[in-house]
Amino acid sequence: MATILKVAEQFWRRSPQVWQWLGSRARQPDFILVFGFALLALLGVLHHELWEDELQAWMLARDSGSPWELLHNMRFEGHPALWHILLFGLTQFGHDPFMMQILHLLIAIGFVSLINFCSPFSQTQKIFLTFSYFFLYEYTVISRSYGLGVFLAFLFCSLTGRDRAPSALGQSPAKQQLRWRIVILVALANTSVYGLILSILLSIYLFNEQLAQGQLLNPQLGRANLGAVALASLGNMGLSSLALASGWLLSAWQILRAFESETLRRWVFADLAPPQALAAAATAGPAASPFQAAQASLGFGLERVIQISHLIAYVWKSYVPIPQLNTPSFWNKSLFSDTPFIFGTPLPGAGGVELGQALSVLFSIVLLVAVFKWGLTRPIMRRIYLVGNLLFLLFFYFFLPTGIRHHGHLFIFLIICIWLDRIPAETHDVVGSPQKAKPWVKTAFTALLLVQSLVGLYALRTDWIYDFSASRDAVRWIREQNLEQLPMAGMRSWETSVFSGYLGREIYYPELDRFGSFITPIPVGQSYAVGIEKIRDLVREQGKVLVLLDRVIEAEKKSLGLSDWSVDSPSPEFEVIQKKYFEADIVGKESYNIYVVQHRAP
Repeated sequence: MATILKVAEQFWRRSPQVWQWLGSRARQPDFILVFGFALLALLGVLHHELWEDELQAWMLARDSGSPWELLHNMRFEGHPALWHILLFGLTQFGHDPFMMQILHLLIAIGFVSLINFCSPFSQTQKIFLTFSYFFLYEYTVISRSYGLGVFLAFLFCSLTGRDRAPSALGQSPAKQQLRWRIVILVALANTSVYGLILSILLSIYLFNEQLAQGQLLNPQLGRANLGAVALASLGNMGLSSLALASGWLLSAWQILRAFESETLRRWVFADLAPPQALAAAATAGPAASPFQAAQASLGFGLERVIQISHLIAYVWKSYVPIPQLNTPSFWNKSLFSDTPFIFGTPLPGAGGVELGQALSVLFSIVLLVAVFKWGLTRPIMRRIYLVGNLLFLLFFYFFLPTGIRHHGHLFIFLIICIWLDRIPAETHDVVGSPQKAKPWVKTAFTALLLVQSLVGLYALRTDWIYDFSASRDAVRWIREQNLEQLPMAGMRSWETSVFSGYLGREIYYPELDRFGSFITPIPVGQSYAVGIEKIRDLVREQGKVLVLLDRVIEAEKKSLGLSDWSVDSPSPEFEVIQKKYFEADIVGKESYNIYVVQHRAP
């Protein structure tokens, strides 16, 4: 409390400087940009239907009785808990998931404010960055932990360098500022696995900074005694180094404990080396290392080359995320990879590699080389950029990213590297002196951001027009029909759990054979037919049940023995009183058939 009062006192004393800085004419375009972003993002949030991953985090927070229970319930998530802990605090004031969307929007406004008030980018680049795909849509409209990671990473960048805007509040002593940045890195590591990677990379930058300052303070040591300078720098960081390492270990523990689930081991390693990896995952016991399956993939044939080419293509897809344009289901689609009538032509002698994939790989390599050779001027930043991309791509190789929200961190890392590279160094880097920037680099970077902003506006507009998920419309219909009090059963629990998220009540998951809200891994070998029979038993027991089926189950209805659950083919045992279909335009699997099924009296 004393620290808070001290900070408040310092802020009050300097408030005239703060208001003068905020009200300066030079800052007016930045305020206009942030306000415009906030307005567009709010409209996007209001039009966006929450999908399963967003609501899973909300349900975990809502239905946990304490932070310790929350940590236990998250054991299969593969995510650190910082975002969920924030949501847990929010659920103490209400259970409407819209509260989560507003919190996430405020975080997004925070990182966009940091871009506009604290970054070294030009005014034009700030405009395009503000409305870029990842900042306007992916990490703003869609409520996940990744937006919090972006905010913390940019906050670290904002506190770095002499020309940062927060200097209007008065600069803290160097050691105090170092501790604040360590705290930020610990928090960043506990947002997601990608936040952990970014935290490690930014700590390299921080250590280089401390090392350079150590050389400046001890010039007699020189480069020949760099080891002594390094030890002195670590000593200067003191307990902060231990706190940072502890934060990394805490994050890694929360991520790796998810592999206690055999279902998750199979899913994560599914595409690694199909025959070997699946066999390794299937035979690994509960106590086995999560990397046991990865060790099976030692071959390097054509299949492996093609797989690596897919990884490299993520660079292009994150830097220039142009989606497939001829369909509302743009999300996680790439123009080159998912437009077969243009780019789907197989290249001769390339083992089935298509033209679009080859172009994505080529452009990715060009972008990586251009940024490394000309885009970054400081040697330390070039090295961090190289190491960072290798870390991200290795992670994608072993842990199977599933969407643009994952490999979008390559673009976030690019922005971080350019941001730090453009901050005037207070001391010379240990690894060398900066080179002179090429004039054309700024133009090329601005052009890339222009494309990003066009894609961001396109994604936002598409989400306004089309349904991201059918969940919200389906829940609205359930309430209008006064059906929310009926017992509910959701087949394919991951997709149908959204109803529990919106309605704030438990539903029956036949694959898990329990009532619940948030989802835990489904046992390996679970049969849908067995699940359907469990739903039938529930109808027999309760008399009337609201049955929720996603599009996948509906398509397999006949093979699963569901043909009698229709108005056209009445069953002697079950009667369908009501039936309604809701279709999702963007995430097709979140389309739902809702049945009100009643057991006929014998």
